[in-house]
Amino acid sequence: MAMIFISGAAGVGKTTVVDNLRRRLPREKYALHDIDESDLWTHDYPAWRAAKVDYWLQRSKSNNETGMDTVLSGIVSPKVVADVPTFSAELPIKYVLLHAAPEVLASRLISKFGTEEERAEFDEERTRQMKEFVDGHLAKNKKLLEAFESCADAEVIDTTNSAPDEVCERVRELLLELKD
Repeated sequence: MAMIFISGAAGVGKTTVVDNLRRRLPREKYALHDIDESDLWTHDYPAWRAAKVDYWLQRSKSNNETGMDTVLSGIVSPKVVADVPTFSAELPIKYVLLHAAPEVLASRLISKFGTEEERAEFDEERTRQMKEFVDGHLAKNKKLLEAFESCADAEVIDTTNSAPDEVCERVRELLLELKD
């Protein structure tokens, strides 16, 4: 049994992949969750993130006892996991980073703010907020890639030119490989 973290900046496809995996994987073998499903936090607050990872590592250990793997989606780096109290080398952990080229990710993030016509109506403050959001997640995208490339237990999946079903199938294959 294992704990699998699916990570990536906003807009790379984490939620879409997990939603698709829920339909494709047997529920009795996989517990799929979003890191913040029990209490949504809208900012990158390190103490909160570490506490959530700790909680999910504990849940994963419980799931393992019943024969289930735990798949967790959220913005998490391998270092955050290694630094939480519950982390144990005894619990196999696999990391999957969904990554997209900056220009594609920027386009996806900007689209979260409405249509081009709607964005044209933004005042200066709303435009600044959008730019900060996009720039912040582009920086996170780069930082996560660097962190995952130096982790032996990590797989990086480029979502730039891939359809959601293709990405989901690749993640599903990785999960099944862990079972073998």
